[in-house]
Amino acid sequence: MKNKLGKAKVRTEKKQKHGAKKEAVLEKSKAIKKVDPIKAAEVKAKKLAAIHPRVEDYAAFMAAENASYNLIRKRTIQKIKLDKELIKKAAKSLVSFHTGAKKPNDLLDADEDFIYVEIILSMVPEQYSIRPV
Repeated sequence: MKNKLGKAKVRTEKKQKHGAKKEAVLEKSKAIKKVDPIKAAEVKAKKLAAIHPRVEDYAAFMAAENASYNLIRKRTIQKIKLDKELIKKAAKSLVSFHTGAKKPNDLLDADEDFIYVEIILSMVPEQYSIRPV
């Protein structure tokens, strides 16, 4: 009997703690202010304008972008040393594996298959770029 009462007491304490947690979450959610949609749109427009500036002279813009890209490229080449012979050997082995994996009874010989290579970065890039650095 004593054991059952002890278990019941523990259950009620757990329920009280759980209820207190729920109340704390409700208080936090009430404290969060709702943002005015017009103000939020203005803030978003300002952020986008800072990221993507309006381009008046496209040639000058592209020259500046290429200069910054080349600077980043030079820094990357200085920091990362790759063995060119090892890369050539890896590419040749991928191509030989691909040609060896073909079935001899293919009626339509498709040489335009894709080879997927996954490159993992040790750091997240600072800015998105279509061109690999």
